[in-house]
Amino acid sequence: MTFGQSIRTCLRKFATFSGRGSRSEFWYFTLFLWLTSSAVGLIESAIFGGQNMTSQVHQVSSDGSVSDYVIQSTAYGSGPISSLYALVTLVPSTAAAWRRMHDSGRSGWWLLAPLSIIALLMVVVFAQIFAAGLFGENRSDDAIRNLMSSARLIIPMILLGLSALAWLIVSLYWLTRPSQPGPNTYGPTPSESSQ
Repeated sequence: MTFGQSIRTCLRKFATFSGRGSRSEFWYFTLFLWLTSSAVGLIESAIFGGQNMTSQVHQVSSDGSVSDYVIQSTAYGSGPISSLYALVTLVPSTAAAWRRMHDSGRSGWWLLAPLSIIALLMVVVFAQIFAAGLFGENRSDDAIRNLMSSARLIIPMILLGLSALAWLIVSLYWLTRPSQPGPNTYGPTPSESSQ
């Protein structure tokens, strides 16, 4: 499948999660989405400029003196047009990956495993915040800093983050695998179904 054919196929199958998708169909479409996303980010930056972000850092030295630093950075491609583009392309990119997983003989639901790990991470973080009583009137910046630096929050976050990263690597590996030969549970091979 050529670059143009894969784009037409994926856009035609905008929300089709059934069937199979070849490696070239998925990866050419992924390249297309990356290129167009970059172009949208550049156009948006030319129109609106980058979003200026400012962070203030407090540093306390060993002698007790406090130094304040202001860090400024500019983020490009993170405005309303890029967000709208990401929202519009979410369904076709997910559908293409879903069909690609089917082509390698796996359920598309495996793509959602990293999201479940990230959701679990969020539950752990919020549970620790509630346990520390940091909502409401008891909230203080020092208490938040202490919680964020405590092992009871950092260790689960690191473990869950590494789990999500490992699962993303496994998913990426599966997306690069050759087509399962012949028909499988999800249908005929993509070359057979296009004839």
